[in-house]
Amino acid sequence: MATVGAFFGVGDPWRRPLPSRWWRRDIAIAVGFLVVGAVGLELERSLGSLSQIAAPEVVQHLPLVLAGVLIVWRRRFPVATVAAITVLWLVTGILLPPLAVSLVLQFLFLAVFYAAIAWGAPRGRTVAVVLLCVAALMVWVTVDLVHRTSNGASSPGPFPCSCADRLHLPDQRDLLRRRDPGWSAGLAQRPAAGRAGRPGGADRATGRRVA
Repeated sequence: MATVGAFFGVGDPWRRPLPSRWWRRDIAIAVGFLVVGAVGLELERSLGSLSQIAAPEVVQHLPLVLAGVLIVWRRRFPVATVAAITVLWLVTGILLPPLAVSLVLQFLFLAVFYAAIAWGAPRGRTVAVVLLCVAALMVWVTVDLVHRTSNGASSPGPFPCSCADRLHLPDQRDLLRRRDPGWSAGLAQRPAAGRAGRPGGADRATGRRVA
């Protein structure tokens, strides 16, 4: 343990000095992250990665905006920022699971973890907070693995759907029905496709067309 503590500088009173006009640089970096992140989310949306989210697009960009705000303070308040970004990551996973595994947001989240290790002081408290945050994320992933294994089905993100149900969140299917009334009608007709006796269908046993 002493070797690990020495590696992370535990007990070392030295603090990394902030660069001059750090807030201007970090604001510029945060704005750049927001622009690139917004474009990245729209690219993921065009590929269908966010198709399971029924929330408005403005709401989908909210975690990105909050992460951008936290990025500004990652060097001034690194310990508080890494704790806040962990809470944001977990809440995003509960409310908007596909966004939690979005490449853009994961890059922002991990950038805050790096800043905490690089700028956090005192080092003992920094290491303890970072380890607690990592442990919370590991519990999150473990719960998802247990959920998938026990139910034999995949969840839309690294958090069980049942947790969203316990929070009384709206069912994604209900939201889709409200947006497109024909969605539920089309879904109900799918099991009947190709069934024997349906006009224009085919008998699966004989392969003959049914008038």
